[in-house]
Amino acid sequence: LDLSRFERLGRLVPDRKVNAGRRRKGLILSMWGFYSEEEPQTKLKLNKDEVSAAWWVDVTCLMSRNLEWWPVALHKVSFGRSLPPIIHNVLRSIGLDAVQVAAIRLPR
Repeated sequence: LDLSRFERLGRLVPDRKVNAGRRRKGLILSMWGFYSEEEPQTKLKLNKDEVSAAWWVDVTCLMSRNLEWWPVALHKVSFGRSLPPIIHNVLRSIGLDAVQVAAIRLPR
């Protein structure tokens, strides 16, 4: 990528390993921010040796006004490791079968 006309804001969040589908190796998700006051003259093209895919999102999409909340079933929530079945049973017994999750939907 030729980013010479962009200001590098830096890493947005730490890299995260994502196990997508049946890929055995998984994917590494890296999020970096770049800023430019002017529209690029040419479309940015990826160098496949450096980056396998990129997703460009206008910064206005990331504003807090776009934050949405929705329920997610407790059994679908990842706590970094699986919870013992007894914990799930206790949570269900007190009526907690879903949690509210906040996120911003990004354009495709």
